[in-house]
Amino acid sequence: MSTVDSDQTATPLAESNGHRSYSSIPDLKESKSKKKKRTWLGDFQQQTFHSWRPIYTAQTVSLALFVFGIIFIPVGAYLLVLSERVQEIQIPYEDCSNTLQGEDFNRSCAEVINSTEIALIKSCKCRLAFNVSQEMKGTVYVYYALTNFFQNHRLYLPSRDNSQLKGDWGTVEKPNNPSRECRPYVREDLEEGSNQTEGRIYLPCGAIANSMFSDQINVLYKQPGQTIEVPLNRTGISWKTDQEHKFGNPEWFSETNFSDPEVRKKFAKPPAWRKSLWELDPENPDNNGMNNEDFIVWMRVAALPNFRKLFRILNRYSPERPEFADGMPLGEYTLEIDYAFPVTGFGGTKSIIFTTQSSLGLPNRFLGATVPHRLMMVERLYRLVKLIERRNICG
Repeated sequence: MSTVDSDQTATPLAESNGHRSYSSIPDLKESKSKKKKRTWLGDFQQQTFHSWRPIYTAQTVSLALFVFGIIFIPVGAYLLVLSERVQEIQIPYEDCSNTLQGEDFNRSCAEVINSTEIALIKSCKCRLAFNVSQEMKGTVYVYYALTNFFQNHRLYLPSRDNSQLKGDWGTVEKPNNPSRECRPYVREDLEEGSNQTEGRIYLPCGAIANSMFSDQINVLYKQPGQTIEVPLNRTGISWKTDQEHKFGNPEWFSETNFSDPEVRKKFAKPPAWRKSLWELDPENPDNNGMNNEDFIVWMRVAALPNFRKLFRILNRYSPERPEFADGMPLGEYTLEIDYAFPVTGFGGTKSIIFTTQSSLGLPNRFLGATVPHRLMMVERLYRLVKLIERRNICG
């Protein structure tokens, strides 16, 4: 039996005694038609591109690190210049003194708050003066900063009901049961081992919502002969994607419905809250419920224990306050704080930050100061290691 090449076509020549003989002469027309023209798409699909694989040596790696370090020196200097242009004023206030007349007058608000039960929170207000020695031009952002608050704790992080946050509450007559992830803040007076369908539903449920930042802060500006309030926006502080896709109110949500005693028999505010969900913003009804932007900002948990969250934005376009059209002018200011958020119990601190922004956002000296330095340091360390290895081999 003869063999035939794969790119040849065997053709019958003659037939004798019932046997057919074959010839190995190739069919040129068919062989040419089978040949396909190579294309870049075919090379890509078959992984037959020509490639170049560099061989790394001590000299090439050291040179690359050195060159990138040199390149990043002017880049780092530019980033530092941008960061230094950002103006920032930070005012800690966890130990401010109570200004309300009474038995707790001039006592630390931290002590006043910590000396009461959650259900019987006392009022504590304090005032702090600060100066703006250099005009803060442009939009001024107001942040609150917390330290030693672990929002990334493994038990704290999942304590929420995303369906409830999106407005899936059911009906007034038959509300949905909150997720079990919200425990122990699921229902009012819900004891361990009791039926989860008992008690009023916490709205919103979960440990994250229960621990929402609750200090109320106003900023006053002292002018000759009068003191005016600095206009601050409560809206525009949260992510647009969160507003549109992660948080919402049901169609039947309104302050009128929640003033109904029958509705209040089914829903309750979290135990650490002073206000109900529909009373968070008395000036703007659209900024209440799950759509409240202070609430949305708080529910986006921080990755690190020391963090800051956007609280307010200076309203530069208020027709009633033309003094702030260009930013915060020079002068004396006062913080009026309704102190309600405890931090000393877990060894934390809190402060208010007034800051402007550069084209790269908030001040960040890390990139400008450390990246070129680290590259040069790694290059020298790499050369040292290779030098030691070479001496060991030679020895």
